[in-house]
Amino acid sequence: MSDKTFPRMEIEEGLDRYAAEVDKELATYRKAQKEYANDPNIFANFNRIAERLGLRPQEVLIVYAMKHWDGILSWLDGNETQREDVSGRIEDLRVYLQILNLMNQAYHEGLTANEPQG
Repeated sequence: MSDKTFPRMEIEEGLDRYAAEVDKELATYRKAQKEYANDPNIFANFNRIAERLGLRPQEVLIVYAMKHWDGILSWLDGNETQREDVSGRIEDLRVYLQILNLMNQAYHEGLTANEPQG
């Protein structure tokens, strides 16, 4: 990665690019669900691996995410000859963070659903 500053990007262009990245992220998420979950439960693969390894599902997710974070840090250190372009690592990391957010939401909604109403 260059030590130079980044060129100028107008706000509208940035918003358009951001929206396109979110669309790509959603497509990656959909593809991954078909590939890995094999279950209507979006957390099924994390639950299966967690059970096998004696971990919590969110810990499994963090291990997967850390692989991509490590690749991003390697790129920042100047390693540009990775198997996957850094953009793919960033996209995958964003997907994992969104899944972690969904886990957090499901956890809190589960707690709320189990509280006595009154």
